[in-house]
Amino acid sequence: MEFVIREEENLERIRELLFALRREELKFDKDLIVSEESIEKMLRWMGRKLKGKDAFLFVAEDGNEALGYIFGWVERRSKNYWKTSKYGYICDLFVKKGCRRKGVGRALLEKAEEWFREKGISKIFLEVYFNNPAKEFYRKFGYYPLDIKMEKNLREG
Repeated sequence: MEFVIREEENLERIRELLFALRREELKFDKDLIVSEESIEKMLRWMGRKLKGKDAFLFVAEDGNEALGYIFGWVERRSKNYWKTSKYGYICDLFVKKGCRRKGVGRALLEKAEEWFREKGISKIFLEVYFNNPAKEFYRKFGYYPLDIKMEKNLREG
């Protein structure tokens, strides 16, 4: 599959991919709201994050078609508690169906890791739903479970 990875500033390019990602995430989290309004809010939030020099949005594209994207930034934490006071955070990595298992996700992840290295970042965090098969994708690239986030829904018995 032919594609290029480039930095993206026009968030409208990923609107449909963002919708597809959120619809897939509903399999893992029934509390998510997936609507025009929620996607619009998310795009505005992403836009604010991208105004700083410590955030990125890379898009994989074939001609005019966006195949996938990765979105992340540099986070800071207290030097009093951790050896690493800055780390990378990957918020989203999504490749649309039909384009998966063709190197798009790998290329996006490698581009993000390169961006973090250039910023002097040595540690990257991301979150993935417990039942999401994407866990195996991340493990292939050296990511490992660090902690477990637990939830209890008090509305269900």
